[in-house]
Amino acid sequence: LLELISGDIWALDHDLKNYLTKRVELTNDKSKELPILSQVDEIKRHILVDGEYEEWIADFLKEKGF
Repeated sequence: LLELISGDIWALDHDLKNYLTKRVELTNDKSKELPILSQVDEIKRHILVDGEYEEWIADFLKEKGF
């Protein structure tokens, strides 16, 4: 769950799903399923990603400078 997002939440969701999809394809991790599913809540300003991606999401955020 990514919380308290400011800015373009839809662009962040799109970029995050692209990043996770590429990592799944590169690693051939059978425990990860495609497509990556997420739920965006504009009112609460959060994105919920379905699956066990905490470490990869942290890597994504570090790469983006968060």
